[in-house]
Amino acid sequence: MSPHHTNMFTLHAFGALRVESPDGPLAGPAAQRHRLALLALLAASPGHQLSRDRVLALLWPERDAHQGRTLLNSAVHTLRKVLGA
Repeated sequence: MSPHHTNMFTLHAFGALRVESPDGPLAGPAAQRHRLALLALLAASPGHQLSRDRVLALLWPERDAHQGRTLLNSAVHTLRKVLGA
């Protein structure tokens, strides 16, 4: 793979929520329910702007703000690691 090669990922929101690359469906920690839901929320947001508080309320309503932020940071870190920046 060349250093300028970019991975193309496709988010499928109909049927089972999933992300696919040319190599097949995303698996492992990045394919967990809340992480896929975060991608779907960002993809569906006008201008890709969504407040952190809104994301926390939608994905982790049962958690306090600190726990929610920790879970969100973990989700973003995992997705960036797998999908790239």
